Amino acid sequence: SPEQKRLQVVAIQPPPDSANVLRSDEVRLRTMENLTRTVLENNPVNPGAVVLWPEGAISNTSTDTSADRAVLSAMNERYQVQSIVNVQIAAQAKDTYTNSNVVIGETGKISSRYDKIYLAPFGEKTPWPFKWEPLMSLLELILSGTTPRVQEGKTSSPLEMKNGLRVGSTICIEYVYPELFQNLLAEKVDLFVNLSNFSAIGQANTFAAVSTLLSSRAVE
Repeated sequence: SPEQKRLQVVAIQPPPDSANVLRSDEVRLRTMENLTRTVLENNPVNPGAVVLWPEGAISNTSTDTSADRAVLSAMNERYQVQSIVNVQIAAQAKDTYTNSNVVIGETGKISSRYDKIYLAPFGEKTPWPFKWEPLMSLLELILSGTTPRVQEGKTSSPLEMKNGLRVGSTICIEYVYPELFQNLLAEKVDLFVNLSNFSAIGQANTFAAVSTLLSSRAVE
């Protein structure tokens, strides 16, 4: 539609070598806020434009009353934009969370959500055939220094934007799974968005590799 053709996307990504500087949750949030406000002040956008924050920009567990929601709510209201950001959301199981892409509007509430399905081996899950929880926890502690806390998503549902746009969202390593993109395409999405944590990786060749893989997904 004409409205969709006028959609503007503002992608905010910290420098690839900034991971050590942005270790503090508060510093990371304020850095992302300042970067976004600077871009929006210098490049006015149409109402309803979409702002993208990468995976890891918000590392604390996000709730309706957490600091990240207050920042996004104020920013979205001032600039009349809507945000797609990556957050951690507490899951039903004790001490677990989902790695999620969410749509946040002017109220700071989540209006649409996608939970990561394909978790990163050893970073988010232990690729081991046994499902006995005590053994899984021990292996994760030995191999990566953490206990498994990320709960995988179940369905590849699109993010629904307030202007009717349907966004097929993926997270980090999910760009290597063509079947996920095919499933989203079957849901008649209008565009794809992959939120990744490049600043944590900090390698110059990472972006080139990811771009190549995402180009393959686009061709498919």
